[in-house]
Amino acid sequence: MGATVSLEEEKSEIHERIIEVRKTLGLSQKEFGKEINVSQGYFSNIELKEQKINNRIISLIVPAVYDGLGCPNVGEYGRSH
Repeated sequence: MGATVSLEEEKSEIHERIIEVRKTLGLSQKEFGKEINVSQGYFSNIELKEQKINNRIISLIVPAVYDGLGCPNVGEYGRSH
């Protein structure tokens, strides 16, 4: 049987993935925040796990990464300059 993942572990993984996406795209917190229409401070708090990630944030990140930034597979391709 597979190991179960706690809700806290799952939340931590989401925060880590967001950091990975931003860094793969080569964006600062300020630049990424601008892409998803949040302040650098707010985005910093997301990365520091001081700000909860809710459906609104997810709904801002996904289109920005896949549509607005033209990045079909962030993990494989990153951002072209």
